[in-house]
Formats: sequence, C-alpha cells, structure tokens
Amino acid sequence: MIGPRRLLWGALALANAIVLLVHWGTGGWLYHADGSVYAHDFISHWAAGKRVLAGEAALVYDEAAQIAFQTALIDAPKPVKYGFYYPPHFLFSTVPFARLELVSAYIAFLVATIGLYVLAVRLVCRDWITALLVALAGGGAYFSLLYVQKGFLTAALLTAGLALLPTRPRVG
Repeated sequence: MIGPRRLLWGALALANAIVLLVHWGTGGWLYHADGSVYAHDFISHWAAGKRVLAGEAALVYDEAAQIAFQTALIDAPKPVKYGFYYPPHFLFSTVPFARLELVSAYIAFLVATIGLYVLAVRLVCRDWITALLVALAGGGAYFSLLYVQKGFLTAALLTAGLALLPTRPRVG
C-alpha cells in the first residue's frame, strides 16, 4: 500500500514533470520555439569549463570577456549576462560538462545533481523511491530544472551534511 505522504510527493513530482514538459513543448525550456538554445543560468558554468579547456581559466573572472564569450558560444542575438561567481577550485567541476554540447551539458548536469540529491535524501528516508519522489516534488526542484540551476547540488550538500551530523560530526 502506498502511504499518503508518498502519494503526495509522487503527485507533486508528476505535476512538476508535466509543467516542465509543457514548457519544453511550447519552446519554454532548453530550446526556444525557433529551435535556438536557451541561455539558462548553467551557461556560465559550461562556458567557464570551455575556457579552462582552452587554457584561459583566468578570463572566466573578466565579466565582460566572459559575457562576450558565452554570447559567441551560442551565437545569441543579445548578450548572455550570466557571470561566473564561484571560487577558482569550482572550475574543476566545469570541465566534464564543457566537453558536451550545451543542451547535453544541461541534461547531464541535472542528472548528476539530482542523483546526488537523491543519495542525500536517501540518508534521511532510507528508501530509494521515496528519496526520488521527495527530491523531485518541491517547487525548488521545478525551478532548478527549469532554469538549470545549482539548487540540487546545494540541497544535496546541505541534506547530506545534516543527515551525517549525528553520527559523523566532523563530516557533517
């Protein structure tokens, strides 16, 4: 029997999926209706990885140069104004995604960070299905998916840290 909480989380996760699919179908997610790629928040991460691979990591922190670089990468008609505001060691996480095309990188990043968040939630609920439903049920999940943001990564780190705190205080 499915409990009421799991049913609620499942309904919310399904609602998020349906709304996201509607956005995608109408040109409001990943691709515009004309087929051009959306410049979501993650583009700064992806473009930073491209700079690292080209041996130009320092230029990531030149905001004007980075905006021009991002804009040129996707041949956007207007400037793509997303800065890279992370410390230099965060650049290591950009390289794997920079090897992919932008939409593939969007999807790979979302899958990776959702996976980390599900692992973290599983530390709390001890059930994979419930962990997945909880991870995808909230409004934050919807916006992290829609705008390809780092919300799942942040949530994974916070959830895992809090879950480990009672048994491993030095890790948490």
